[in-house]
Amino acid sequence: IITKNIVAFNFAKRGGGILSPHTTISYNVIHSNVASEGGGGLDLHDGSKLINNTIVYNSAQGQDEWHEGGGGIFCKNPHFEIINSIIRDNYPEEIKYRRDFLGYAPTSFITHSNIKGSQDGIVTIEHYSFDETNIDADPRFVDPKNHDFDLKPDSPCIGSGKGGVDIGALLYGGNPIHVE
Repeated sequence: IITKNIVAFNFAKRGGGILSPHTTISYNVIHSNVASEGGGGLDLHDGSKLINNTIVYNSAQGQDEWHEGGGGIFCKNPHFEIINSIIRDNYPEEIKYRRDFLGYAPTSFITHSNIKGSQDGIVTIEHYSFDETNIDADPRFVDPKNHDFDLKPDSPCIGSGKGGVDIGALLYGGNPIHVE
């Protein structure tokens, strides 16, 4: 489990912020990371679960089909979940998803999240579940230029998550972590 961290200003070949298989990642602010190949913010493999994360301003320089892209998140293999997360302003795309040729049927779910471009922010050669609980709206951060990703009182992310909780790592009025 990776929880309640600020992961920022890192550089790596893959997974500029986090490179992780089979992991639950929750309540993290992941911003301003760079990967030379894939997964600027995160490079995830089979079985990963993201819950209440804020993933913004990351980039991946690899742009071809296999080397990888996924400015915010690069997902490899067919089983992952993203719930209650803000994924915005990553380059070249918010999420890139592909699987190895292992013959698995994909069972990937994205729910109750704020993704820039909605489904257009996701590049994939596979199928995944993206339901009507997701939104595409300015999250209304307090001061993103100075890395304050707390939500303003008029944020559309307040109360829009699964079970009526807030979307993102920093819950309005009761933040589990504080960005300094």
